[in-house]
Amino acid sequence: RRPPLEGEVNGEGRYRIRGLGPGTWKIRARGPQGRLAVEELTVLPGERNLIRDLHLEPGPLLVGRVTFNGDALPGLELQLVSEERRQVLHTATDREGRFRFVGLDPGDYSLNSENPRKGLRLHRRVTIPRDRELLVELTGALIRGRVLASPGNPAAGISVFLSRLGAEAEASGMSLFQSRTPPSGRIALTVPEGRYRLTLNGEKGGALVRELDARAPEVDLGELELGPGGVLRLELRARPRREVVW
Repeated sequence: RRPPLEGEVNGEGRYRIRGLGPGTWKIRARGPQGRLAVEELTVLPGERNLIRDLHLEPGPLLVGRVTFNGDALPGLELQLVSEERRQVLHTATDREGRFRFVGLDPGDYSLNSENPRKGLRLHRRVTIPRDRELLVELTGALIRGRVLASPGNPAAGISVFLSRLGAEAEASGMSLFQSRTPPSGRIALTVPEGRYRLTLNGEKGGALVRELDARAPEVDLGELELGPGGVLRLELRARPRREVVW
């Protein structure tokens, strides 16, 4: 495989690539807003000073940023699906929560993301007639706590299940959030506001089931200690209520 060659572009949009040998080459250019142009060029033996114009993709560009409770949300996988599923594109947010989709057809799309482990779900309808910039502001409640095998000794590998209750489960389209405690024993799940059933399953068969209201920006479960026989004990502490929109 031949190594790629890079060209230079001047202020008038003219480019030059040196060192092309005989054969078929694919020329790829990227504009300042992420637009792409791809052309194939066949170079015959002895040919010099070939001219080939490149045309950036005419389709609209969608760029944006995702935040959660006002902070950038990095590493969130996003899917952009056109109304007739002619285009299904994937990307992920960068360290600043920014994302970019290029080469789109004008029309209606849905911007989706789903992460059961973190409790994040996004489904938003987006109309893209031309280049568009979008700010996606997610808010919700952080449910956190720590599971201890004994005082000061964290319990790793505890299964954590958080299921929505009642009509909220059907309306959300995503009713179960789950995780497993790391070596630190900590629990951290971000969820839409609502009523939930929390289930913790210990490795030795112990279990705890509690219902809780996640309408505060944060619910602190405190320290959940494994009692005799693997039974879990907990006390719930919630911060003052604040309006939360998902």
